[in-house]
Amino acid sequence: IISFTNAEALKLENMVKLPVFVKNHTDKADLLVNAIGLQQQLERRAKASEKAKEAPYLRPIVLLQAQTKGSNNDATFQQIKKNLIDLGIPENQIAIKTAEIDELKKWPNLQSKECPIRYIITINALKEGWDAPFAYILASMANRSSSVEVEQILGRVLRLPGAKRHPQEALNCSYVFTASASFSNTLQNIVEGLNQAGFSENDYRLAETKPALAFPAPKPVHFATPEAEEQAVTEKIAAYAQAFQSVINEDLESTAQEPTESIANPTFPIFSEVDQILQAASAQEFDLFSKVQKQAAAGIAPLSEEERKMKKTYKINDQYADEVAEISLPQFFFSDPNISLSGVLQLANMRERMLNTVDLLGGGGDDTKKFKLGRADANIDFESAKLEMVQIDIQKTANNDYTPVYKEFSKQEAHAFQAYINEAAPERQNKLIAAQLTQALKQLNVPSSTDVKNYVLRVVESLSPNQLEFVKLNPELATKAIKEKIENLKVEHMEKAFFQMIETEKIYTKPSFNFQIQIPLTMVAEPLPRYSLYSKEGSINGLEREFVDKVSALDNVLCWHRNLQVGTGFHINGCYLNHYPDFIVITKRKNVFVVETKGDHLKNEETIRKIKIGNKWAELAGQQFKYFMVFKNRPLEGSKSIADVIEIIESR
Repeated sequence: IISFTNAEALKLENMVKLPVFVKNHTDKADLLVNAIGLQQQLERRAKASEKAKEAPYLRPIVLLQAQTKGSNNDATFQQIKKNLIDLGIPENQIAIKTAEIDELKKWPNLQSKECPIRYIITINALKEGWDAPFAYILASMANRSSSVEVEQILGRVLRLPGAKRHPQEALNCSYVFTASASFSNTLQNIVEGLNQAGFSENDYRLAETKPALAFPAPKPVHFATPEAEEQAVTEKIAAYAQAFQSVINEDLESTAQEPTESIANPTFPIFSEVDQILQAASAQEFDLFSKVQKQAAAGIAPLSEEERKMKKTYKINDQYADEVAEISLPQFFFSDPNISLSGVLQLANMRERMLNTVDLLGGGGDDTKKFKLGRADANIDFESAKLEMVQIDIQKTANNDYTPVYKEFSKQEAHAFQAYINEAAPERQNKLIAAQLTQALKQLNVPSSTDVKNYVLRVVESLSPNQLEFVKLNPELATKAIKEKIENLKVEHMEKAFFQMIETEKIYTKPSFNFQIQIPLTMVAEPLPRYSLYSKEGSINGLEREFVDKVSALDNVLCWHRNLQVGTGFHINGCYLNHYPDFIVITKRKNVFVVETKGDHLKNEETIRKIKIGNKWAELAGQQFKYFMVFKNRPLEGSKSIADVIEIIESR
């Protein structure tokens, strides 16, 4: 196992549409009508945000999963298509996509503004090797008596377009509609689909809706044959069609309705269910995103199910529980009185939040102080590192999907790339090189923004002829050097912004961190010195052991704790890094010492920054709190030796 991730981490990175809202219907006619209504409402919201220049173009798509019927599949597809057309959907907005029928051939890019497709009829898109990031709604058109097998296709509606959060909360969720007689089995299949996509049963919500008063929900009907069910659905759709026409044919561009208003029509009250689903989606998505933001700001990395199984938990020792419950360690907070939250919900108290790197890069709400590469230094030493050349490609997997792969460039391939660049017209060469480097940066988790693209082009255009030839032969080295340069520029910007905003009191400390009743550990310290806060503490190395042994020999010490490094531990959240000190020592007078131990060989720029931020934290936190960076023998400026710190702790 290399690493774990979970849904909340992906949600924070704006990679997935979560939660998934699941709604079961009494029959396929209601399912289809609600799917159309939800698509219409989502598209209205998308268009409103695009018009306001808050978000890029987005056209939500419904995946209609047909039930396989062997040799008679085509008739099933055509019937669903006919039902959509009867309900007023233009034929050019509908496409069938299966292994045998591919009406999407003429639309290779479903995200293009020219593409009209809003409804895709399929059986199992995943097995057919295609992807649709605009897909928001999965509607299973299986008969009520049939098994709803959504697990293979569910992953296709989970990816958030462009990995960017949408200002309309409902467009950060995905939706599953079914009409199953055995809904519990359907939910199990949905959980299986989430598991296959890397998520869990915690990542879906049941869409509980109340039927409209004028159109009470009928009791489920049991049909003698699938054919009888199909006939009943067709008749019900015909009854809906006339009422539906006025809603479907409404021009989305010219509508005067606000995107958050109801589209419920008195003559067609089933739309009230759509409104209820959207209201629940907006509220719960906002809550989920706020939760993961707060966790990230606090440095809390939620444990995956695998990690929880691997770790044991240890309780706080009873003799210390009441006394440490009174202690709350300060952390840095940021106040932005100009904050404006997009979407249908607003929280006034979100103006004050735990400080994070976004606040620092964003200039604390001052556009003139935002981090921008456009005015940043573009001088880079490309010869400061030596790497083997690599190329990034995609490779087809066993299930007809695609995944990025990396392999070393041979000398022949390196020269081929050089030749490819040299064959281009001189005025195009710089742009080709910049495009190659920008694409490679993307694979190193540097977003391909306009800012980055322009910066890379500026770097390339500033190179001498010899440097340019070097980059042509060593694109991977250039990519690494550019990434390091961008990261260093960000760090310098955030450090400067941090101390400036402290001076203007936009950044301040307030009590925030409290000790948990129990902590998860994979490795424990053995033997355990006295005065440990928890029944077991995390593992301790040589210098750490020397420090804590001296601490445990002091009679004025109440307890000590080996701080957890990532996740539930205390961190100083300033500048560019979340600094997790090694130890927290509490004396009987309730003085709190936060201590980071360092070997004498670990004297670098990061260590110096930790000293600066730790000392600033102690300055603002109050007399009760102290911070020390501890070296064994030769402390840096602003740090201490072990002997010095032990003497200070003993005096308090």
